[in-house]
This record gives sequence, C-alpha cells and structure tokens, in this order.
Amino acid sequence: MNFILGANVYIIYNSTINEELSKFIRYYSKKGKLVEHKWDVPELNIHNGGQVALINDCIYRYMNTFNHLLLNDLDEFVMPRIKDKIPEMLEDIPCAESGIYTFQNVFFRSDRKPNTSLRLDQQIITTQLSRDTLPIPCPFRSKLILKPSLIVHGSVHTAEGLNGSSPCCVSSKIGLLHHYRNNKDIPPRIDTAIDLRMQRFSARLLSSVRGTLAEVKDGSRDGMIIKFFKFSRNTKSTKWIGKKIISKDFEATESLLSVTKSG
Repeated sequence: MNFILGANVYIIYNSTINEELSKFIRYYSKKGKLVEHKWDVPELNIHNGGQVALINDCIYRYMNTFNHLLLNDLDEFVMPRIKDKIPEMLEDIPCAESGIYTFQNVFFRSDRKPNTSLRLDQQIITTQLSRDTLPIPCPFRSKLILKPSLIVHGSVHTAEGLNGSSPCCVSSKIGLLHHYRNNKDIPPRIDTAIDLRMQRFSARLLSSVRGTLAEVKDGSRDGMIIKFFKFSRNTKSTKWIGKKIISKDFEATESLLSVTKSG
C-alpha cells in the first residue's frame, strides 16, 4: 500500500523474520525496493526491542540520503485526504519549516463488523470502513514524517528538532493516520463514521498483491493470499519492535521497523 502512496524503497531492521516472509524480502531486495539491516539486540531489559534506538539509527543513517522519513507501524498508513501521493500531500502542509509533521490517529477497529457491500478482497484495510469519527489529538498515538537533516532525536510519537523546533500537527483534512486494529486499552468511541478513502486504492492494491504473490510463489498464489490476509489480521503472530519508516525524495523510502514471528 505504501508503494501506491508514493514509497518505493523499504528499509527493514530485521531481528527475526520467518522463512515465508523472507521470500518477500529477497523478492523486493532483488528489485532494488528494499534494504535490510540486521537488528540483533538482547530481549531482556530493553524496552520494546530497542525501538527508540532503532528509530534514531535510521534517522542518522539516512540523514543525508532522503529528504523525508515516514515512521509508522505495519497496521498503520499515513493517508492523504485530498492528494493521492504522500509527496504531493507534503506540499499542502503549511508548517513545512518545522521538519516534523505529526498525523492524528484514527482507529478502524478490527472488532467492528466489516463492510461486505464494497468488498474487493479479504484485506481488513479494504473492508473495515467504519472508524472513530474524531481522531486522537496530537501527539497521542500520532506518527511522523520527518526531515532527518533537521532532527536531533526521534521517538515513537514525537521528535526534537534543531533549534528547538516544535512538531506540526497536520490537519485531518490534509492527512490522517489510518490505524487498523482492535485496541482493548482504549474503549471504542460511540460516534463512528464510514470512511471510503481507502477504497480509492483497493483495486490497485489487490492487483499488486496478487501479482507479487504469483511471482514469489510461482502460481500457488491462491493459498498464499489466504495466508497473507490471515497474517494481516492476526497481530498475535507479530511482535512489533519499531515503526515502519519510510520516505521520500519523491521516491519515498520506507522502512519497516518491525519484527515478525510465525504464529
């Protein structure tokens, strides 16, 4: 999905990814769309797999390579609300001098009944159309797009810029953070709304997924599609250790800072 929105390189920090997913890493690496870094840290006494250290490693490693880095989890997508590409969306953000853009989180909760009338496939991001009406205000659960050359220190939901520059909270009319999960820590909000924005990209997404699975699996794509969609929904099989960073040069680079374990 992030490729469709303007990214064309993933930067992955890999701790433990099973062989099934490793096939896709090799596939995208050969196409020049993925760069893999090993992230081998002790599990004991380190918060969330060294997530903050990982984020800052990526910021400083690519500080002079990319104009922008986008940080988000695998179940999150920074979604432009007017433009169709993230680089184009950035042109509409009025506080560009900040270099730290924060996007308000809105939950598309997986425990809500999916919409089947517009169903194109089995992916939750194209069937879960009901979301909380009001996004969560910045910086709570927000995710970021950064200009790495202007950043001193990055964290999960915020960052510190040069000369004390403050994060800019992007208007929900320009962009939102779509978050597809069931969050038991926060009670569901009563007010919900149907959001069709993701549907604009559904046909392209499904075509891309099917094509990739066919190339990787040599014709056994139907079974793989089922596995892929089950993986997309079942967060119990995934241990998050970071953010998905990605981003730009109008060739946007994206980086998956997460670790996946087979269920």
